Amino acid sequence: MIAVFAGPSLPPAERRAGEGMRFLPPVAQGDVARLLQRRPRPAAIAILDGFFEGEPAVLHKEILWALAEGVPVLGAASMGALRAAELHGHGMIGVGEIFAAYRDGVLVDDDEVAVLHGPAEAGYPPASEAMVNIRATLEVACRRGILDAAGRDALIEIGRRIFYKERSWRRLLAAAAEAGVEAAPLEALAAWLPEGRIDRKREDARALLAVLRDPPSLPAPAWHFEWTGIFARIAGTGGEVEEAPSEEEAAILDELRLDPDLYERLRPRALLARPEAGGGAPDAATRARARARLLERLDLPDRRARERWMAANGLDAAGFEALVEREARLEGLP
Repeated sequence: MIAVFAGPSLPPAERRAGEGMRFLPPVAQGDVARLLQRRPRPAAIAILDGFFEGEPAVLHKEILWALAEGVPVLGAASMGALRAAELHGHGMIGVGEIFAAYRDGVLVDDDEVAVLHGPAEAGYPPASEAMVNIRATLEVACRRGILDAAGRDALIEIGRRIFYKERSWRRLLAAAAEAGVEAAPLEALAAWLPEGRIDRKREDARALLAVLRDPPSLPAPAWHFEWTGIFARIAGTGGEVEEAPSEEEAAILDELRLDPDLYERLRPRALLARPEAGGGAPDAATRARARARLLERLDLPDRRARERWMAANGLDAAGFEALVEREARLEGLP
């Protein structure tokens, strides 16, 4: 079995078990270590997406542990590209253009691949635009004569200054107009985007899946893995040492994390079931604010755009209303 940690970089329809692959939610601290403690171990581990803000990010050391144990670890697209660029000298295998850009120092900032995304039960759909996708799209637009080089560079700089959770093409084009970028090329770009937008993260994710059909073997590492007491405690609990779960709770969590369908259904429900999440249904005003935020974040200015997005992400009207409900309930969380 090959374990693949995937989220917004790969649409749910492409995260289907097959060819010896098992798709898991985005990786978090302790997830790779838990895989290594199960028998049989995975034949390889692939990282596309990972948590980094609401949960501790996957540790470099747990990846090194996998490599030291002879388990290939591959990365691409998002968190996987970052970790592969940082650990390729130790044997982690990077795939795709995003990895290469980080490895070669063309990209430096972590937020180039960061996106806001929807909940697990919706398949972690991206709710903002990754800067790496914006760069790739603007480069193609420049080659096709929609923008000149100066316009491309101006838009890239403006995009870099937008907080990653708020990045969208609509926000970028509005900011560019406010900054005095010429209107004609902005209008041409807006008209071209529906068919011309490049999703570099998705392309790199697909490239990694192609490599996994015949995963490479690893030479014996030329370095020594240093086992420490602190890492042993983290690897054993998956994160917070001071508030570690009981043995029974840890066993349940281990099983849930390795059953992606069940885990994805239960995790957000557990978060919203916490006392601070509140028990009552959101009122009309809260739902209206939540709907407006969601539509703006997803760049859905009208019904046609909303229906296209829903179709692309496998949602019907009820599913979209569930996203609004969740957004409204999350408003009250600290």
